[in-house]
Amino acid sequence: PNQKFHDRLNNKVYVSVGLNKEESLFIFSHILRAAKNFPELQFIVLMANKKLKNKIGIRKKSNILAVDYLPNLSKLIESATMFITYGGYNSTMEIIASGTPSIIIPREDGGKVEQFVRSYVMKPYSLFKICSVKDLKNISKYIEEILKEYNNFPKECKFNLNGTKKTAEILSLYK
Repeated sequence: PNQKFHDRLNNKVYVSVGLNKEESLFIFSHILRAAKNFPELQFIVLMANKKLKNKIGIRKKSNILAVDYLPNLSKLIESATMFITYGGYNSTMEIIASGTPSIIIPREDGGKVEQFVRSYVMKPYSLFKICSVKDLKNISKYIEEILKEYNNFPKECKFNLNGTKKTAEILSLYK
């Protein structure tokens, strides 16, 4: 195992699954229920919608912290024990670049299929766990699996993430 990677086991789980959607409320409620099974972890939930916060009613003394905003989320993800997200393009790239153990819950409402397609196309690479909205009742199982498999992280990623640099090199040829 990569010791530098395992030194970052800081027990922080960042959760970013949307701001204003009713589907978000459904997802948050399942994650918050699951958090009770992992008192050693601190779940930091991005939740800018005050109505949503009030509906969920997070207790002050729980292992859940709801925040409106997190500056430099990329760096926080890099040092996190785990990341739970919808799996938008940027979040998925953060997971791949950082190697952070993650659970993707692809959006399924509103006819949006981009996250669903991306997550399942990448599934064979085993870079993250996928939990469908229909399987949220088992989110604790996915969290537990990641914690048990922690010695297998970071997963080897064979994707070239230097596209910006390569594009700049190509464009410089056309001066």
